[in-house]
Amino acid sequence: MELGATVCTPTGPACNRCPLRADCLAHEAGEQTGFPQLPPRPAREEQSTAAAVITSDGLVLLAQRVETGVWAGLWEFPQTEVLSEPDEALARHVHETLGLRVRVDPVLMRLTHGIMHRHITLSAYGCEIIDGELSVRGYRDARWVDVGRTEEMALSSPHRRIARRLAEG
Repeated sequence: MELGATVCTPTGPACNRCPLRADCLAHEAGEQTGFPQLPPRPAREEQSTAAAVITSDGLVLLAQRVETGVWAGLWEFPQTEVLSEPDEALARHVHETLGLRVRVDPVLMRLTHGIMHRHITLSAYGCEIIDGELSVRGYRDARWVDVGRTEEMALSSPHRRIARRLAEG
């Protein structure tokens, strides 16, 4: 039986139905509503990120994250955290991690999502290649994929939403 879910609930413990009442120190002290003592939740952290939707010859560039950290090993549109000037930050990220110089076009879409105590705003920007050769330096791998086949890739939920929007046209 799940005592914590059905009998000894934090807001209304049913001590009269509890088979452990005789041994319960909280009941004996009359402090059963003071347990469990949960640590305070961390403060909500706001984060802004930008993703580069780079297309070439009907294909879109996806990069695979390294094997550590959030979304380890998943594929994504190249993404970086943005503190200010998202166009510059995104162009710099793509150049440093993938060897491509890109022109960042207007925002294609914005979405929000949460991970634990983080509230993340993700802006996806269309990008055009100016020059450079694809050379993977900040990701595990990168490849050009048909937009219609992105469903076959292991994408995080927000990047899957971007891919679906692109596939819809």
